[in-house]
Amino acid sequence: MAPPTYTVASIALDPSTNPSTIYIGTGKLDRYGYPSTGAGVLKSTDGGKTWTQDQTFAQIISANPSDAWPYIGSLAVAPNNNQILLAAVESYNPSSLPGGIWRSTDGGSTWSVALKEAANTNAGSDIPAGTSVVFDPAVPDQAFAVLGDAGANAANGVYESSDDGATWTLLKSLTNFGHAKLALSPPTSTASGVLVVSVADSSSASINLLGVYSAPIATGGAVGTFTQMTAVPDFCGNASTYQSQFFGCAVDMAAGVSPDNPRLVYLGGSNLYGGDALIVSSDGGSTWSPDLYAGNGACTSKTSSGQCINANGQLQTGTRAIAFSPDAKMLAIGNAGGVWTTANVGASANVTWNDLNASLAITQFSTGIAIFPDNPNLGLGG
Repeated sequence: MAPPTYTVASIALDPSTNPSTIYIGTGKLDRYGYPSTGAGVLKSTDGGKTWTQDQTFAQIISANPSDAWPYIGSLAVAPNNNQILLAAVESYNPSSLPGGIWRSTDGGSTWSVALKEAANTNAGSDIPAGTSVVFDPAVPDQAFAVLGDAGANAANGVYESSDDGATWTLLKSLTNFGHAKLALSPPTSTASGVLVVSVADSSSASINLLGVYSAPIATGGAVGTFTQMTAVPDFCGNASTYQSQFFGCAVDMAAGVSPDNPRLVYLGGSNLYGGDALIVSSDGGSTWSPDLYAGNGACTSKTSSGQCINANGQLQTGTRAIAFSPDAKMLAIGNAGGVWTTANVGASANVTWNDLNASLAITQFSTGIAIFPDNPNLGLGG
């Protein structure tokens, strides 16, 4: 069957069968507008030709069509057991579907809550949420997750599991810990890895940046002390008051670390209101590049608002996903406009972006459609 949704929020590949087994998490995050109901977790075992739907989220959505709005923004498959998956779930109605970290032990067919967010405490922006999950491929059974309710929640923080996500221990929390994203570079037999977490400020409904923190991971998996990267630019942009269509870190935020170089860190946000779509540090966060939105190269022209246009390609304004190829030689960026890649990994200038979206049917109508009053066969959308 075809996937029963058009709102894909996350993708995970089974590392033992790559590329044939694919999982997608569904749902559309829209904190200040209208969320879009997804279809839970979908699975393909033939490289995306056919799909099956999970039995847990699908049933909850069917039973609560008016208030079950799961947004599954992060998925991960256990490297040592491909039947175990973790999902970070944001919920618009936790009474029918709790937000937090969900776990499957049967290859994504059924799911149960493994780490639950606290109940709603603030009206409006409070959405109990798991926002990021990742397994450590170098340390058996180790996983990390974030609970990151954008509007503040007593349970918000970074968590660690040593049993493939069955149980969890809090590693790091902060005052005003809001929406957050994780990135991991695994340790090796001779060198430590790193865990990076980018955190939004819940006092601004997670529009603004609170800080970026990193902790070393020893060869055996022991996690060291988190320290703040003090030189990070405000890549989220800064809006002192809510501005229409600007969500900052509440929506446009991503982090990535090279799998073979823990000092090579990327952060993505929004280049509206003074932010950056993508920045890179090659020294573990001490110094950062200018915005790589247009490759940080020579501008061939500029938009009416003064933004650079680069003939070598440019990104869409808001970054939501950062991924590396297994050999760390290719970088992929996901945003509301699609997917871009570059082979200029680590470069802080003259980056060439490859636009992969020509054949993707991903146009989003943000403001709906209108039908001509005198001809129902004609319409406009945008």
